[in-house]
Amino acid sequence: MQLLKACAAPELDYDHIESIFNQEPALTYRLLRFLNSPMLPFRAEIHSVRHAVILLGERDFRRWVSIVALVMIAANKPPELIRTALTRAYFCEELARPFGLSKSSSELFLMGMLSIADALLDRPMTQVLSELSLSPEIHSALNGGGGTFDGIYRAQSPF
Repeated sequence: MQLLKACAAPELDYDHIESIFNQEPALTYRLLRFLNSPMLPFRAEIHSVRHAVILLGERDFRRWVSIVALVMIAANKPPELIRTALTRAYFCEELARPFGLSKSSSELFLMGMLSIADALLDRPMTQVLSELSLSPEIHSALNGGGGTFDGIYRAQSPF
């Protein structure tokens, strides 16, 4: 949750992110494995967590963190919840362009991912959102309060 919180901030605090990774060696291992996957086009020697984040790029790093956090949080949940969260995340991201919000695609990905955080954590959405530093647009949409992202949230949400 700490890493998810750090990546939800408008500006990445690389020192804070590195300190989180230093506390969780399993996260560092997952990041390095991801960077060495055949799906990524580059092969480079990684010198630090900061270097890995920069290599991956802010947008893709935020996405990777969201997915890893989701998988870790949902360890004891049905796999359908993870699939639903991922489907919503990618759907919201894809709607960015038609809604004229291309610059907000990363935020929309995170919003879609968090749209079922209440079910994943067995807590009310308001409580989950109070623990995360999210943009007002994400917070408002997930709380049903309208705002810039509300149209996209309603497009992906069956409720």
